[in-house]
Amino acid sequence: MKKWDIEMAYGINFSVQVEASCREEAIEAAKTLVEKGTTILPFDNSVDDSGLMFEGVTFAKQN
Repeated sequence: MKKWDIEMAYGINFSVQVEASCREEAIEAAKTLVEKGTTILPFDNSVDDSGLMFEGVTFAKQN
């Protein structure tokens, strides 16, 4: 497996590092990580993290 840095937009940006064998696999792994494992801690109790919608990949780089 190769390591990938993936940046994605969901209305707010997330940057994660995943291991995958190709770019497409890295993007899917990153989406799964964000969608199933992210907890957003609001600064002022006004962040609604329900229903995050994947907008697109803004950056993908193999390390």
